[in-house]
Amino acid sequence: MTLSIAHYLPFSRETWRKLVLEGKAPAPIRMGGRCTVWPAAELHKFLRDPVNYRAETP
Repeated sequence: MTLSIAHYLPFSRETWRKLVLEGKAPAPIRMGGRCTVWPAAELHKFLRDPVNYRAETP
């Protein structure tokens, strides 16, 4: 089963990448060369309030 978060985001892939780099969107977890995942809880927090979301620092 393949799911893409792109269907739920109102902006481009490049904007998403910039938000991740700025800590304003959840960071991806690389599972391999062609597989990237995001923690579901973090995605839900982001989608609930994208303007005020801040990624947690490890």
